[in-house]
Amino acid sequence: MEKEKRHYNQVMRIGIIGAGNMATAILSGIAGIHKGVSICCSDINQKQLSKIKTTKKVKTTKDNTVATKKSAIVFLCVKPNIIEKVAKEIKPFLKPNQIVVSVAAGVTIKSLEVFLGKDKKIIRTMPNLPCLIRKGVVAMMANKNCNPKDKKMAEKLTSSIGKLVHLRQEKDFDCITALSGSGPAFFAQYIRSNLEFAKSKKINSKEARLLVFETLSGTLEFLQHANIEIKDFISIVASPGGTTEAGLKTLRDNNYQKIIKKSLEMASKKSFSISKGILSKRRDG
Repeated sequence: MEKEKRHYNQVMRIGIIGAGNMATAILSGIAGIHKGVSICCSDINQKQLSKIKTTKKVKTTKDNTVATKKSAIVFLCVKPNIIEKVAKEIKPFLKPNQIVVSVAAGVTIKSLEVFLGKDKKIIRTMPNLPCLIRKGVVAMMANKNCNPKDKKMAEKLTSSIGKLVHLRQEKDFDCITALSGSGPAFFAQYIRSNLEFAKSKKINSKEARLLVFETLSGTLEFLQHANIEIKDFISIVASPGGTTEAGLKTLRDNNYQKIIKKSLEMASKKSFSISKGILSKRRDG
């Protein structure tokens, strides 16, 4: 108990395994917002590590066990295909009171418990790409070994890169992966189509980006703050017999909404198959 208190009352030691984009986002988010922290980031790739600016707060190492040993909380920021290997490496150095937060897409809590031990405190998260600029969304769920203090600590650190969404059942990660994980690419594809249309009409690229980006940004802002249903908002913009109505008719005639739902469904199913595949590969191996 005394050791556990020490993590909360003194300088908090944080380990980050992996030095890719998401690891860097978590590191900069925590270091930029929280004062009483000491961060150790590890990666076997020296080129990746060299991108991280070391300070009094932040140290780097090529040894994952060094980032693990004295940390109150360890962020596993590695690809799903190597997470078992990394977990096996750090497992002997994990103590019962340490928390492991995984950001590996598709890796379930059950898989993490198999890799690290069923007695370990594990939190599964699903951050999205906008977390790189601290404007993301992070879905999270803890296993039964985590107490309220553990969850609060993880929430406090993770909220430095985006808004938190707490999941009650793990199967929801598949839907969340489609909505917020894949979602940025789907929105970007829509933006790309708008920009290509503008280009075909000889609109200056700088002006086109301004028009499209500000229209999208303003629409999101309006919908977030106005007390109005989305379908009613569409009706307000689409005057009878007007330009918007003509465009919406084309979308309806081409099953636009059905296509969007199908793309989300396929992304969700892929997330599910990845999750199942990780453990089945282990059994087959």
